[in-house]
Amino acid sequence: MRRSTLFERALALLAVGVVAATASPALAAESCEVDGKPINLSDGSATRALTGLVRCHDDDHKPTRELPYKNGKQDGWYKDLRSLWGHGPSWIEYRAGEKTGCRKVFSKTGAILEEATCQGGHPLVEKYFWPDGTLKQRATHRGAKGDDVFRVRYDAKGRISELSCGSTSEMRAGVPSCPYARETTVVTTYYPSGAVKAVWPFKSGLLDGRAEDHRRDGTLEETTEYRAGVRAGVVQTFDPNGKLRRSTTWSGKVRDGEEKTYFPQGQQASVLDWSHGDLDRARISYQNGKLRLDLRRDGTRVKAQGYWDLGKPQFEGQFLVRSAGDFERAVEQELPDAVPSLDDWLGYGGGGLVPVGVQQTFFESGEVSGMAHYDDAGKRQGTLVTYFPNGKLELEATFQADVLVAKKTYDKSGALTLDETYFPDGSRKSKRK
Repeated sequence: MRRSTLFERALALLAVGVVAATASPALAAESCEVDGKPINLSDGSATRALTGLVRCHDDDHKPTRELPYKNGKQDGWYKDLRSLWGHGPSWIEYRAGEKTGCRKVFSKTGAILEEATCQGGHPLVEKYFWPDGTLKQRATHRGAKGDDVFRVRYDAKGRISELSCGSTSEMRAGVPSCPYARETTVVTTYYPSGAVKAVWPFKSGLLDGRAEDHRRDGTLEETTEYRAGVRAGVVQTFDPNGKLRRSTTWSGKVRDGEEKTYFPQGQQASVLDWSHGDLDRARISYQNGKLRLDLRRDGTRVKAQGYWDLGKPQFEGQFLVRSAGDFERAVEQELPDAVPSLDDWLGYGGGGLVPVGVQQTFFESGEVSGMAHYDDAGKRQGTLVTYFPNGKLELEATFQADVLVAKKTYDKSGALTLDETYFPDGSRKSKRK
C-alpha cells in the first residue's frame, strides 16, 4: 500500500461537502454557491446534473473550497483552500467523478510541497519538496497499477540520500527487479551529516562493478562486486578501523568459493569452502597461524579434527548433520567472535551435530586422553574411557543407549578406587577400594 501523504491524511477527514463530527482540526462552517446561487452539497439532488464551478466560503467570506462539476460529477481540480495539518491549500484532480491520482499540496505561503502527475487513475511521478522549494523526494510509479515504486531521496543540500524500490524503502536500487531508469553512472549517496553513505556504479540501470556501503561516520563498512545487478564476486566487510574482517565469494544469491574471516589484529582466522550455497569445509585457526579446527562435510557426515595451539592433534571424530543449516551454525559458533568450546564437539552434539562412531581426545604429548563410542542416533554406547597423562586408566564407564550402567575409577598408579553398578530405578551398587 502506498504511503499516506500530507494531502491524503487531510482528505481522510473530509468527504466532498461533508465533515466528520470528530474531525480535527475543527473546520469552520461554510456556505457554497454556483453561478451566484446557493447550493447545498450535502443534498445529492442539487448536484445530480450540475455543470459548473462550486465555490465555498466561511462566515467571514474567506474562500474555503472550489469544486468543478460536469454532468453531475466532479471533473477538474478540486481545491481545498484551507490550511490544514500544518500545510496550506491542497488540490486533487477528478475526471468523471473519479480521482486521477494527480494532486498538489502547498505551504501556507504558497510554496509547492507535493506534486503528483498521473496516468490511468494512479500517480505516475510524485515529487516532494523541502520548504525552500528544492526537491526532497521523487517517486516514479511503474507497472500497470503503479504499485512498483522507484524512489530517489535528497537531503536539504540536494545530495542523493537514498535510491530504492517499494512502497517505502525495501529494495536496493540496481538489482534486476529495481533498475535505475537505464542509467549508466556512478551515484554517491549521503547521510544527513554529509558523510558518504554509499557509492553505487550503474550500467544500463543495473549495479555493475564495485559498490561501497559506509557507516554513519563515513568509514567503509562493505564492498560488493556486481555484474548486471547480481552479486558476482567478492564481498568484503571492514571494521571501523579499516581492517578487513570477512571476504566472501558470491555467485548470485549464494556463496560459492572461499570465504575468509580475520581477527581484529589482521591475522587470518578461518577459511570456509562453499559450493553453490552449501558449506563443505571449514578450517579455523589460532591467532598464531596454527590450525585449530578442520571440519569436512561429506553428505550427511562431518569429519572433525582439532589441534593444540602448537599443531599437535587434540581430538578427532565424526558427526551426522541433523538439518541443512546445522553444519553452518556449528561452524559459526567456532569462528573468532565466538568462544571456542571443545565440549560442544565432544559428547554434547558438536554444536548442533550428532556424534557417531569413535570420538578421541589427545594430550599435547600425543597420547590418547579419552575415547567414547556413539551409535548412529548419537547415543553413547559401550565403553567410555579417560586416561591420566602418564597413560594410566582414569575412568572406565559403560553405557547402554546413553544410559550409564557401570563406572570404574582409578588413581594415577592404576589402582582401582571405585566400582559402581547402576540399576534402572536409579539405585546403585558401589565398591570403594
